[in-house]
Amino acid sequence: MVRKAVVSSYFNSCVEASVNSRPAMTKIASAGKTKCFTKQILTMKEYPNIMQTKEFELAKQVEMELNSYSFNPRVFAASIPMMHPTNQQSLYRLIRECLRVMADESRHYDDRNNASHHEAKAIMDFLKDNEKSIPMI
Repeated sequence: MVRKAVVSSYFNSCVEASVNSRPAMTKIASAGKTKCFTKQILTMKEYPNIMQTKEFELAKQVEMELNSYSFNPRVFAASIPMMHPTNQQSLYRLIRECLRVMADESRHYDDRNNASHHEAKAIMDFLKDNEKSIPMI
């Protein structure tokens, strides 16, 4: 849980700075923190307590698993048909929301995630004309 505390401390200081004043954001950016992280936090104003949500906890767990060299996305995807159909729908809604975030032009992208950003944008362009309501059944 030390890792969580470090992430929590960093995240809270950036949120505090982004909410309180622009000079504080500049101070954080010039202290070695990336401007893109501060900019991303500014887009999360509607989630002021995001770190206390079950969704944030899940995102951090997913991040830990994805960071493992033994994680196989194809095995994960092959497991989806074994989920309850309602949960499959919920997973798809989650994936679609993830794509929206990854396609967002207001975020900073470097060479590591530029390709996924462009692909997510293309998918979102397709969904503009073809998006369906995914029912919660």
